[in-house]
Amino acid sequence: MRRDWTALPKNVTTAIAGRVGGAFDATSASRGNHAEIASTVTGPAGQVFVKAASGELSVRSLRYELAATRAIDRRPPAVLWHFESDGWLVVATEHLAGPHPDLSPGSADLELLAVTLKALQESAAPGESWFTPAARLGFAHPAMDGEMLIHSDLNPADRDGARPLCSAPTCNRHVV
Repeated sequence: MRRDWTALPKNVTTAIAGRVGGAFDATSASRGNHAEIASTVTGPAGQVFVKAASGELSVRSLRYELAATRAIDRRPPAVLWHFESDGWLVVATEHLAGPHPDLSPGSADLELLAVTLKALQESAAPGESWFTPAARLGFAHPAMDGEMLIHSDLNPADRDGARPLCSAPTCNRHVV
């Protein structure tokens, strides 16, 4: 569930300010609901996209997303920095400006998305056991047992253009 930026402790916002060059403005993401905090942060050093989590499941999910994003260095926005403070995990990625893709039938964005997803599913998953659906979600499914990455939530509000912006579970390469 999304929380207001004011939920962050002062030590966390101070650490963010140090990384963006001083005083900053934060604008909450208008779409999506994956992270407790999801905001565009604009400071003297420019814009970054910041996600933060403090709840057990939220932190696990964001930690997973951080590892998956770092493993797929050519598709998602680059991780710029991350830290933990006062029970919060904070991750900043490059800010991507642009429209969300149109996933309606016949949209030109669908071809670009298909190319992106094909490249993603040809990426080997990091070896950590928590990348498996059973480890991450708490249940196994034979069709999701594999060593390749997939992006399983095709939500146009969760990506910019056709670059996946969140985590990808492991999967069998042939699953559609």
